[in-house]
Amino acid sequence: MTSNKEIFKVTYPLVLTLVAQNIINVTDTAFLGRVSEVALGASAIAGVFFFAIYIIGFGFSQGVQILIGRRNGEKNYHLIGPIFNNGLIFTIFLSLLFFLAAYLGDRHIMKYLVSSEAIYKASLEYLDWRIYGFFFAFINVHFRGFFVGITQTRVLTVSAFITTIVNFILAYVMIFGKFGFPKMGIAGAA
Repeated sequence: MTSNKEIFKVTYPLVLTLVAQNIINVTDTAFLGRVSEVALGASAIAGVFFFAIYIIGFGFSQGVQILIGRRNGEKNYHLIGPIFNNGLIFTIFLSLLFFLAAYLGDRHIMKYLVSSEAIYKASLEYLDWRIYGFFFAFINVHFRGFFVGITQTRVLTVSAFITTIVNFILAYVMIFGKFGFPKMGIAGAA
């Protein structure tokens, strides 16, 4: 029987990754709020657009996580590699597909979602950079599913900490143009 301590040991890193994501969102919101109301609104709308697509990749990673977890529980470790590799290939293909769809269609989609011309233009400026994140985000959740599936979630704690610190520094530097970087505003947040 699994103890509460063992369950907590596996789950607390998952909670920390969710907290880290919220800290990243609050940081970006705080910085963009100092840029302009248009930048803040555009990043919120474009961020929801990105997140809606990201959830598809996240859902796929949950399926991979379940399959890997099952093989791990059965102690069929040799079957984990093929699941991971096939899932990674599909994840990369999926991220490429969504990148191309967003690259070719985000202007049309955002036109229907936004009535303000200023927010429309700013959301496109944000998405012009943010859609490259599909590759990294999809691969990231794939690895997250792997580590949860093999119950080695401590690596997620380290990842969450590094991601939060790097985002804070890069957002500050790229949004406001500090330390020799160009002032990018909303594009810097992306």
